[in-house]
Amino acid sequence: MKQKKIFFIVFLLVSVSCVQTDFSTGRSEASTLTLTAEMPGEEPQTRVSLGKDPDSKDIVVKWKAGDKVLLFFQNPDGTVVAGEETTVTIVPDTDSKKAAFPIILPEGVITPYTIYLVHGATAIIAGNKIEVDVSPVGFKKLDELVTPLIGKVEVASGSPTGTIRLQHLGALQCLTLANYRVDLPFTESVELSHTEGDAWFYKAGSKYDLISETVTNDGSGAIPWQEVSVPAAQTELFVQWVMPNENIPPAIVLKAGDFVSPNAKPARSAKLERGRAYHLYGSVNYYHTELKFAEPLVWAGSNIYWDGTKLTFDETVIDRGADSDLKQGVFFRWGSLVGVSPSAAYVTYTPHYVPDGTSTWTTGGTPYRIIPDFYNVDTGTGGQTSSYLNDTDRNTAAMYLSSKGDICKYLSKTDAVEGNWRMPTAAEFNAPGVAFNTPLYWSTHSVPWSAFGAFTSISGTEADGTTIIRNGGTYTVGHTATRFPASGYRIDEEIYEAGVFGSNWSSSTSSVFISTDYAYHMYFFSNLVNTFFFNTRYYGYTVRCVRE
Repeated sequence: MKQKKIFFIVFLLVSVSCVQTDFSTGRSEASTLTLTAEMPGEEPQTRVSLGKDPDSKDIVVKWKAGDKVLLFFQNPDGTVVAGEETTVTIVPDTDSKKAAFPIILPEGVITPYTIYLVHGATAIIAGNKIEVDVSPVGFKKLDELVTPLIGKVEVASGSPTGTIRLQHLGALQCLTLANYRVDLPFTESVELSHTEGDAWFYKAGSKYDLISETVTNDGSGAIPWQEVSVPAAQTELFVQWVMPNENIPPAIVLKAGDFVSPNAKPARSAKLERGRAYHLYGSVNYYHTELKFAEPLVWAGSNIYWDGTKLTFDETVIDRGADSDLKQGVFFRWGSLVGVSPSAAYVTYTPHYVPDGTSTWTTGGTPYRIIPDFYNVDTGTGGQTSSYLNDTDRNTAAMYLSSKGDICKYLSKTDAVEGNWRMPTAAEFNAPGVAFNTPLYWSTHSVPWSAFGAFTSISGTEADGTTIIRNGGTYTVGHTATRFPASGYRIDEEIYEAGVFGSNWSSSTSSVFISTDYAYHMYFFSNLVNTFFFNTRYYGYTVRCVRE
């Protein structure tokens, strides 16, 4: 048997990220075959085995020791000859971006011929077809999943040269799952489920022909969903590989054992595309009684502060490097539109609402005890989902004229900021779903709340609330991480615990004790966060708005 040994050096750059990603190819040099695929407009990332880029949401894949490629050869008459499965050798000093492997031409290969390459999937010859198994893969940890790749190059004569075009056969569905329980891992078989519409990817048993580039067998088997485990008080990323079909994904729910998420991800507007990754976020609550998709809010980029002419806030984080999101902010009694300085110098910021004109602000020294708010107002039955201050009845012209209401809605109404904003409910600080007055200690919790900074006392803060405080808590829900500074609080003319304590009012009225005196807030200090607590409405806390 005549054998010809050809030595390939393969340079693979394939990017799969949470933004949708396409692939292109590069050139090859004599006696080598260089495979390149680059994400448009971004630095290329290298990949074959999966891993997470620490500086982005990209899923990074590199060649790893023991990786294999499967080769097939198509003759001019259409017949196909199977080659050997070949183990690649990583080229030193290339950050695993280059791999070399020998190819031995099997007997029966006639020039000119086409080489087909398969990595990460099984394939067989069926007549004059090369059928690749494109059955879906259940959720796995990143280091357990290999994403299938294919490519081909035409060889006219002699050693193969030219360009090989790598393609991803499928898409990645990525699930970041948070376990909010502190003492137990969450271990279940996790799946995506739908009750209406059709499956949006090919089922188990499906085959894809490399030569005709079509699915030649549409399988009907069930998805082999796998058991996954998330350690206590941690978050894990799991990845599922599928080959999309022409169907648009319908609304889906998240299932794990006996759990079914009470909320659903809405139907997409377009089908999934190959070579792209789609991210989902879910969580299991503090008591392991509920599994749901994360519903991250759009938080404002800072607490409310005085800009010299009006109260306002940054709608987005303007300068993360300068910690613009850690402005201390001014203080508010619950339901008041009057801001109070967070400084030793006592200053109040009072709105003057003009229903059909331009509203204004004045600075002054209104005594703290007579600032209008909802203290001693019967607000009825409350709870952590209460939206009392958000409701229409608290945001009328009459309310605004009396300097009461939802300060975020007021700033939206008077064009102090762009868009529509409101105060968050108590539940929106409480993604873990803990019961009232259940502290979460920084030493045992890293999700969804985590601490930053040294929690040291700060003095000499500015009256306008723009002092940067680099101690506080980070609140991460889904892909959204929001930092809250330890701004302290105010009672009467006194400032307390700036730099060591932080708290933000919610819009929710408390059902605990007396319905005329209390409202819910979130607070934290050096060793814990309490996401669901109440206090007297007389206290002055900061406010962080959320987009409606």
